[in-house]
Amino acid sequence: MDPAIVAELKQYEGNFWSSDVGEIVTLVAREGKLWLQTKRNVEFELHPVAADIFKNEWFGKITFHRNKQRFVTAFTMSNGEVRKLDLAKVTVRFDPAE
Repeated sequence: MDPAIVAELKQYEGNFWSSDVGEIVTLVAREGKLWLQTKRNVEFELHPVAADIFKNEWFGKITFHRNKQRFVTAFTMSNGEVRKLDLAKVTVRFDPAE
């Protein structure tokens, strides 16, 4: 596995949220691939198309957005049924007292 590919995919990792989706979506880089995970522990492989653009048969086209410092801050998902669904990168905190 080319370490450059693994390092490049890691920049997309994180938790993403949209009130339209109503749940956290997690992106994980593993074994040289990028995976989208739902809270139901279902995984979908995302296939690279171009810089910051991936595709999946269920989710369609996924376009990542970056801030001025070039960090990934969000992505937009579009397919035959959903147009431009925006998910923002979020920090998930776990409070064991809850």
